[in-house]
Amino acid sequence: MNEIAQSRLYLFTSLACIIWLGQSLYSSSQDGTLLHWSTWVFAFCIGIVAVYTGYQGWKLYVKTRPADDDEEENED
Repeated sequence: MNEIAQSRLYLFTSLACIIWLGQSLYSSSQDGTLLHWSTWVFAFCIGIVAVYTGYQGWKLYVKTRPADDDEEENED
């Protein structure tokens, strides 16, 4: 798998985790378990995964994106 595909996979995974976290917190608030400790442990773990995959995806995206022509002209 090349780095462009890997960065997209990381970013989509991050997006999926953010959606999953939102859905889970909404569902917990509906059934009254929002303040339970297991809900917060689960939310913390999913949040860590979302942040990590988002950061790694952004880092790879910046590394693999083509350079802008304006930036190259301004360096002189």
